[in-house]
Amino acid sequence: MFLIERAGLAAMFAHALLLWVMPAVPAQAQASTQEFSLRGTVEAVDTAQRTASVANDDVPGWMAAMTMSYRLEPADVLVRLKKGDRITATVRAGNFTTLFNVRIAAPPRAPVRAAAPVVPDLPDLSYVCPSPGEETVIDDKPGRCPKSGAALVPIRLVTAYSCLRVQMFIRDAPGVCPIDRSEMVPITAALYFTCDAHKSVRELTPGVCPDGSPRSKLFERRPHGDHNPRHGGLLFMSSDQWHHLEGTFVPPNIFRVYFYDDMTRPLRAAGFTGSVRQTDTNGTPTGQALSLTPGGSRDGNTLQVVIPGAQLPISLSLEMKFKPAEPKGQVFDFTFPAFSRDP
Repeated sequence: MFLIERAGLAAMFAHALLLWVMPAVPAQAQASTQEFSLRGTVEAVDTAQRTASVANDDVPGWMAAMTMSYRLEPADVLVRLKKGDRITATVRAGNFTTLFNVRIAAPPRAPVRAAAPVVPDLPDLSYVCPSPGEETVIDDKPGRCPKSGAALVPIRLVTAYSCLRVQMFIRDAPGVCPIDRSEMVPITAALYFTCDAHKSVRELTPGVCPDGSPRSKLFERRPHGDHNPRHGGLLFMSSDQWHHLEGTFVPPNIFRVYFYDDMTRPLRAAGFTGSVRQTDTNGTPTGQALSLTPGGSRDGNTLQVVIPGAQLPISLSLEMKFKPAEPKGQVFDFTFPAFSRDP
């Protein structure tokens, strides 16, 4: 009697547990032959008992995701099953012991991975300072920046080509700018490799991205890497290694100066003062100093002055102060055999 009661209690407990883990099914649905599609993974096969333990995915309206032992129909599928197989089957409302129309699902196709790209000849590593004001420091071996003490970082310096006025477009070969159709100009850039879907990837060598695609080659402008005149003049860097200026001579005898930063981007001339005078071929002054005034450019990055009675060819000496407190200006010498012309 005691054993029977224990068995009865166990059965009641198992039934109650099954009801607890199963979603409620309306009485009409239980009485019907409603069918559902099941997908799952084989955990074990018992050919003697003609059952398999299957971890099924969630089947809305029938059973939550769980692992149970089932009888399989057709039964002969048992001899072909093994642990780890994915299966599809049909289940019926109210029947939690049998899987019908069992089929072994085709294994997922392995992602096609691109062959590792052939590593091209790469330029040697150079080591540069990451700290502001030390961008011109470069070495062929690891070390530290002379002022900040920061560790030098490795990069690959190459000659690339960019649109003269639209700096965002850079490629590895000369050609025509696709934006304004002007000839592209050479610049010094840093070469690196990245992934189209993972732009945070920044490597110094080619390779394969997480999705199997090859890394893309990109270029990054370097400070002082572009000294191409924008307006057909002569471009110089100041002694602070940041200010850049381009002197031009245009009709009617106007000496105009454009100012840029270390990336050759327009730099407002606010607070800049300068004067220019004519010189002979030896650099000896031959005329009075003429003060430059704002040129009214859209970027506010020009100063200019008219040179009365000037004749080509002409040599000029420009004295510039980039800060009012500077005790003495910097001198830049220009020679113009003809009027400057924008590229």
